[in-house]
This record gives sequence, structure tokens and C-alpha cells, in this order.
Amino acid sequence: MSEMKATVYYLNLAVEPFYSMVNRQGWDGPIGKAYSDARYRGEYFKSAALGILEKAAEIEANDAEEVWMKLQNGATSWSDAMDIKCTSAFPRSMDVGDIVVWEDGTVEKVAMIGFEALDSDEWMGMMKRAEETKELLEIARNVA
Repeated sequence: MSEMKATVYYLNLAVEPFYSMVNRQGWDGPIGKAYSDARYRGEYFKSAALGILEKAAEIEANDAEEVWMKLQNGATSWSDAMDIKCTSAFPRSMDVGDIVVWEDGTVEKVAMIGFEALDSDEWMGMMKRAEETKELLEIARNVA
């Protein structure tokens, strides 16, 4: 595979109000369940609609392994690298359940070992529905 643009999405509970909600409600609450469903079951809709799944980075790489290596925090944060566009307020290292979406439409998920291919049409459809749901939730909040 030649170098191509990849967009990385990951689950982020380190921002408010999610952090406080999980601490109050535990992993059985709606935020904890949405996180667990995405990370361990590959069910991303709820986490995307709630905003827990966020676009974390844009990067050029040859394959998912290279993306993984570049998005690990070591002596310095990967967000300091000039060749990576960080779009997250919390640039953590990649982890199980994180998603790499390639410019050709290929979608891969970080698995316990290596990467797992996801259906790109299913992923894009889910992300579209999640964005529509986020918009409806925002409208409902403004009406209430």
C-alpha cells in the first residue's frame, strides 16, 4: 500500500460531561454502555451520536500499523508531530476499538491483536445516521 491519508476516530470519555457522568452512573449507565458497546462489541452508533466517538487525527501513512506507531505517546505527544493534524483535545495513544478510515473508503478497527476490516458502507451509513441524531438531540435540547 502506498502512503495515503487516514482519519483516526477514537472513544474519548476524558471530557465533560462524559467523565462526570460515567463517574456518577458507572459503566451500566448510558454513557458507559455506549463506550463499552463500541470498544468491545463494535457497535459504534450510540457513541458516535453522543459525541463519545471523536475524530482524533488526520495522518499520512502506508498502513494501519504505521498509523498505530505514529499515534503512540512516548517521550513526547504525537500531537506535537508536524506531519499529523491533531483534532482531539485529548490526544491519547491509540487503543482497542479505535478506527482508521482511509481516503479510499477502507475502514479498519484496532483489534486485541492487529486490525480488523469493517464494512465501509455500513460505517459511512452509521456515521451519517449518528450525525443526524446528534442534530436532532441538539434541537430537542434547545426546545426544552
